Amino acid sequence: EVGSTDIPLNVDWEVYFHLEDTGKLKVFTARKNGSLIGYFLTISFNSLQSKGHTLITNDAIYLDPDHRGIGKHLFTFVEGCLREDGYDSLIVTATERHKIDRFLECMGYDKIETRFRKVL
Repeated sequence: EVGSTDIPLNVDWEVYFHLEDTGKLKVFTARKNGSLIGYFLTISFNSLQSKGHTLITNDAIYLDPDHRGIGKHLFTFVEGCLREDGYDSLIVTATERHKIDRFLECMGYDKIETRFRKVL
């Protein structure tokens, strides 16, 4: 469900492994009877606008269509783990193709920006 016709999916595994090794990547999984049914990846980085503040944002979120009802549980789990790790907020982005705005609002998220892209 990621990628697009003009930007094909081509995962840079080396960067993911580096981010994980440096503690900047966190990978949360959802499983049913041991089988992977979803994941939530976050990346932390130092804010350039607020020196000394660390931000954390999602990199990828996926839940198998047959198990999307557990989305609230996955988000709640991720938020709790991040809170325990000392983070005070989580920035979540989603595509327009797979909107989750209403879900995020129900989970207490505020819309803070809108992004646009133009293929040049």
